[in-house]
Amino acid sequence: MRIMNDIERLLGTPGELNLLIGKIIEKVYIGNDDWSLRFVTNDGVIEWNTEGGCSNSVWFEHLDDLDVLIDATVIEIVGDRWGEWEDITQKDDEELVEQAFWKIKTNKGVCTIEVRNSHNGFYGGRVIEKMSIHTEEYFEIDTDWKEVTEEF
Repeated sequence: MRIMNDIERLLGTPGELNLLIGKIIEKVYIGNDDWSLRFVTNDGVIEWNTEGGCSNSVWFEHLDDLDVLIDATVIEIVGDRWGEWEDITQKDDEELVEQAFWKIKTNKGVCTIEVRNSHNGFYGGRVIEKMSIHTEEYFEIDTDWKEVTEEF
């Protein structure tokens, strides 16, 4: 049991988004048809990718308070990769639409990121986090990626 506790303390418990914690965010990029965010940090690039099933779309809908992310140290991520989805389907919608929120707490404040999931009633969405194999330069030259310079 002690070994498992040590591993969880090092890597986080399953489902946690913890790679950004302790890092300074220098830039944020969005790409892959709004399905992916890239956080350029003082220690490499961290990917947040949305993921769903075969009959749904999951995307990053909104990011606020960008100024509290840039040149700030991440203290905590509120929300796990599964998210707490809320149904926001409108009466005339043909598919279900859900939203979930993740909060990134930094030494400068809190940034909220909204993710949307559109599906036929059977598929959920989630956010997957991993270290990127790419460096910042890749996102600067690849036209599929756009630097986030304001809220969206």
